[in-house]
Formats: sequence, C-alpha cells, structure tokens
Amino acid sequence: MVKFNLLDELKKYSPLDKIEKKHVEETINFIENDASPFVRTNLKKHIVAGAYLLNSNLDKILLTHHKALGLWLPFGGHSDGEKNSLSVALREVIEESGINNINVGNGKILDVDIHVIPENLKKHEPEHKHIEIRFIFTTPETKFAVSDESTEIAWFTIEDFFKILLKENYYSGADRIIIKLKKYLKENAGK
Repeated sequence: MVKFNLLDELKKYSPLDKIEKKHVEETINFIENDASPFVRTNLKKHIVAGAYLLNSNLDKILLTHHKALGLWLPFGGHSDGEKNSLSVALREVIEESGINNINVGNGKILDVDIHVIPENLKKHEPEHKHIEIRFIFTTPETKFAVSDESTEIAWFTIEDFFKILLKENYYSGADRIIIKLKKYLKENAGK
C-alpha cells in the first residue's frame, strides 16, 4: 500500500474551487482539533473515503446501487478508526465490488467533499456530515460481486455516469467531479 498521511496530503492539496477550498480547510481543522475524526460514533461528522473505479481503458466506471440510500454511487465507506484514507478507500472498493486486482495509481486525493447524510432510524444515527476523501482507482477486471450493501452493481460509460450525476442532482460536488474526471481521462488517455 502506498504510504499516505491525510493531514500532510490535505496541506499540499490544491482545491478546484472555493467550495472545495472550504471543505479542505474544514477537514484540516477537524483532524487537528477533534479527538475522534475517523470513527463513525462521532455523530456530528466523521471522515470517510471512497474511489471511482474505472476500467483499464478508462471508458467505464463501476458503480454500486447503494441499499440504504437507494442511489447509484461510487464505492466508499467509513474509516472505522483507520487514519489512512487511501487504505480505507481500497478496502471499501474490494469489499463492495469483490474485485481484488485494483491499481490505486499515484494515491493522490482526487476530491474532498463535505455533505449531509440523512438520519437513519435503523442504525439509530441522526443526520450528520461525512467528510469524504475521494480517489481514482483502475482495474483490468470486468467481473464483480454484489455485496450486501448494494442492490446491484453495474458498469456505466463515463458519459452515462456524468448524466447520472447531473440528472439526479443528489451527488455533492457533481460538477467538480465531472471536471476532475475529464481532466484525469485526458491526462491518462493511451497510457
């Protein structure tokens, strides 16, 4: 696993816009001043991590239809006390997709987003915020397994993924993610 220190990475990270800049500053402050930023029991907010899993040709993305939220999303989840957000994202992708052959690339943060998670009565969790650290991973695999956290998993073209983000209007930072993914695809085409 690539060595990764979230606080160090955030301090040298370049946000795309004012909103993300605010998210990065709030995250740094949270890590430096909260006793338990990486645990789910911190019911005000906590740090989670996830990744956009692209195929090797960089023309498709694997998404999960999240059981609890009822939405098509990239893979991700709670830190469960783990401070290495890159490891958390990798663990979650493997657990939720059943794919073990994953390339984490340079291990750099793609995006930092803070968004509200609705109350979950089944889990006895009030509305709270997720500070999500997002990455891009790739895989040569095409087969996957549906975990118990999903109703289904499917490959989408990148363009269809962008349409989902814009149409549904539920994904925090959607416009920013589209810009960043397009840049990534352009920089990595043919590699």
